[in-house]
Amino acid sequence: SFFYEPGEYQDYLMSKERGHIGLNAHGPNRQLLDIGGGTGKFSRQLVDGPDNVEAVMVDPFLEASSLSSDEQQQVRFAKAGAGCFVTPSTEWWRSNFHQVLLKEVIHHLDEKDQVKIYKGMRKELQSTDDNNKNGDEQMPSLLIS
Repeated sequence: SFFYEPGEYQDYLMSKERGHIGLNAHGPNRQLLDIGGGTGKFSRQLVDGPDNVEAVMVDPFLEASSLSSDEQQQVRFAKAGAGCFVTPSTEWWRSNFHQVLLKEVIHHLDEKDQVKIYKGMRKELQSTDDNNKNGDEQMPSLLIS
């Protein structure tokens, strides 16, 4: 619960999350999928700093209409669950993403489908190799926290 209270500790943890997934790195425009993003509060805070990252919150329960218009501009919304990665799709939000965040959601995934879900995510990830011309450390593609 400390994570969700504004202050130094929240800032510290948010900085760590940005660093682990490479949001502090400079690079081309990227799209981050936040799987099981709930209300989208975390996604909005995560991408608040880097202006080269767009977040798409993917959650099976939240209706986009429950977000304020300001919140909808900060993070786009897709009503779906992680299980949708078991099969290919042409959904708009699955066409151009570079990184996936699964925060506090792994225990909700059906254990028998977890490997299929991860493989589906990996298969649809956009490559960042072409964007790494400076030889910088490669950004992680998947962060589970």
